[in-house]
Amino acid sequence: IIISGVCYGAENGFLIGTITGLVSNFFFGQGIWTPFQMLGFGATGFVAGLIFYNRKHINYIVLAIIGGAITFFVYGIIVDMSSIFYIAEGGGLKAMLVSYMTAIPFDLINAGATCIFLVLIGKLMIKKIYRIKIKYGL
Repeated sequence: IIISGVCYGAENGFLIGTITGLVSNFFFGQGIWTPFQMLGFGATGFVAGLIFYNRKHINYIVLAIIGGAITFFVYGIIVDMSSIFYIAEGGGLKAMLVSYMTAIPFDLINAGATCIFLVLIGKLMIKKIYRIKIKYGL
């Protein structure tokens, strides 16, 4: 999703992210969390598109670090918010703090995996997508 934002811009990154959240949950299970995942994925693609779209030269280490930060702060905060609504009755500040604090390990793993994948395959994927964009005039 971050790569789609980088290659196609913020708006398309948002659309690709939201559709990815919906379609993936056809396989992994729909639930009350699905709209939050869709919004989180969409916001991740949107922010990546705002930061990196139309850059002539991309430092892929910086992309990985910022991608991890986007995953932790944008996606993590939005998806962690969903548990406040379906686990904690009535919500409140205490429920919000507990939700965010217990999700930190998962969010760190998610952000770390994002960094690793962007370092390993980010350059290759972006190169391939740009080639397809030029070839088909997208």
